[in-house]
Amino acid sequence: MVALRKERREEIRDLLENDYQRDDAEKVYECVNTVIDQVYFRDEELDNLTEDVWIRPDKEHLSIFDEIEAEELAVTMLDMSTYIRGLLNEYVRLPQYKRQQILFRDEKELITEACVTGRILRFFYEGERYKVYAYWMMYQYSLKQLCYLVAYDLERREIRSFFLEKIKEPYMLKKKFIPPQPLVEILMEYCQGGEYDEDTVLIIEEKDDEK
Repeated sequence: MVALRKERREEIRDLLENDYQRDDAEKVYECVNTVIDQVYFRDEELDNLTEDVWIRPDKEHLSIFDEIEAEELAVTMLDMSTYIRGLLNEYVRLPQYKRQQILFRDEKELITEACVTGRILRFFYEGERYKVYAYWMMYQYSLKQLCYLVAYDLERREIRSFFLEKIKEPYMLKKKFIPPQPLVEILMEYCQGGEYDEDTVLIIEEKDDEK
């Protein structure tokens, strides 16, 4: 969430400077950020939280709290407790698929790179190892509110959906897979058909074009 808020601030700054080309971009930027903080960190909402929440970061996440103390508090003019409560308040407002993108951010970025580059992706899924051509990362706006990967299983020769939250230890191989046009068309049809569950479509080919 901290990284998300920083990215949002930078996006606001870039829009003001480049798209709107405002000479007073820095002042407007500061005002906009102040307004955003007032909306997400309103006293009336924070005052309703009467119970104490104890957060003890481990070594892996201690740097995030150092970053909040050194940078974020200076920007938002808030104390640590109010800032953390505000982050939690903002997080729970997000739809589930958005929360998943934050929670599994590293996995999402790696999978997205595999989709763009065509490099073969390997991972564990419900105890089984998979070797796939990652076609598209999708976000479901229906009741399930889930993020998932549409991919072609190179070993089982089938197309299926993999829920992001269940993908474990993903990594990319240097080898790429170049899908034949008929397979691309079937993948496109699969995505357009809204196959949001973990269904599979069997595809049989004589040869994989790996490169």
